[in-house]
Amino acid sequence: MISFDAALEMAKYILGEECRYGFLDIRETEDVWLFFGKRFKENFTVYGIAPAVVNKKNGHCEIVPIFAPGNVGIYLKSKSIEQTQDRKIRVIYQFEVASYSVLKLSEDIPNRKYNAYRIAGREYAMVPVYNMERCIAIEGEGRFIGEIVDFIQKTD
Repeated sequence: MISFDAALEMAKYILGEECRYGFLDIRETEDVWLFFGKRFKENFTVYGIAPAVVNKKNGHCEIVPIFAPGNVGIYLKSKSIEQTQDRKIRVIYQFEVASYSVLKLSEDIPNRKYNAYRIAGREYAMVPVYNMERCIAIEGEGRFIGEIVDFIQKTD
């Protein structure tokens, strides 16, 4: 069994330019993860897109024309990753502005009190973000796509 993070890295490698701007959607079934790359900066769906499909047991990764006859059942059985990972919020896209990273999230920001983020085991202070749906910002650089974001309340 391979980890989600390993599968994500395989998908990025095999999709190449097809995931230049992150992922449109990440889905899973019992046996596979499906990674739909985001090729364009604008948010629109490219019909006929072929995702990277990673087998959870053996790590086999290939691009599959998912809407071709015989393959559509994989998509129909799948669920969006944020619906199956205990509602964990993941980074699905990122870009940098000066010394900051702006992170697009897989779902809405929680409506509760928090003053910091924990991403990949490291804590980050909040940076104000305006008029950017499902986005947060942190001071720092790195590759955050696929990482889980915890919204935490630090007491200092």
